[in-house]
Amino acid sequence: MSPRRLALVPDPYPGESLLSWGDALARLNQVSRTEALRMAGLINSSTVSAVFGYRVSDRSCVR
Repeated sequence: MSPRRLALVPDPYPGESLLSWGDALARLNQVSRTEALRMAGLINSSTVSAVFGYRVSDRSCVR
């Protein structure tokens, strides 16, 4: 049975990228980066891109 919540959530370092923080989150909780970010509520299956990693929708971008 996979976990439904993250037991450990580290504070990001100043200037740390989202993907770096996601890696730390995943490592601490022993899950994949994608699973850690999904469980943190930052992504869902429609935002995952096989080419790079994550897409930001046009609605999310500040113009």
